[in-house]
Amino acid sequence: FKKFYHLNRKTGGFFDELMAKHREGIRVVSVDDGEFTFLDDTIRNTNLRVAVYDRYRSKAEERSRSLQIERIRTFIGLKTSWKEMAYYEDFGSNDSQLRALQDKLSDYDLILVDNLWKIDERLEKVLQVMTQKQIYSMKEGGIMLNGKI
Repeated sequence: FKKFYHLNRKTGGFFDELMAKHREGIRVVSVDDGEFTFLDDTIRNTNLRVAVYDRYRSKAEERSRSLQIERIRTFIGLKTSWKEMAYYEDFGSNDSQLRALQDKLSDYDLILVDNLWKIDERLEKVLQVMTQKQIYSMKEGGIMLNGKI
């Protein structure tokens, strides 16, 4: 591909297709954007400084906020050796906390999200973050773009 969005412009659809290709043993490489690498679960046993990012797009999602926070913190506590350093969250279309996280990326080894579309529905925005720091998604797993961790 010339750019990853030629596979699919929507974040959810793109990563569903990317994971299917990975299961089939097919590498997905973009001339402009680089190559994705899927990490095995040993990364969960590595001591990493983690920033959590979440976005609540609707009032219904906002109502489940405390449950979501508990779910993410339980995942970190029971399934990883990571240390949560900060918790960033945006509501609706506001992305001020995502921008704040991007300003402090050097403080963290990894960004943890529930799923990748929580960053943004548009793939281009997700790729912008991934070029700066590795993201671990509780849904999709650990994904690196161009080997950056």
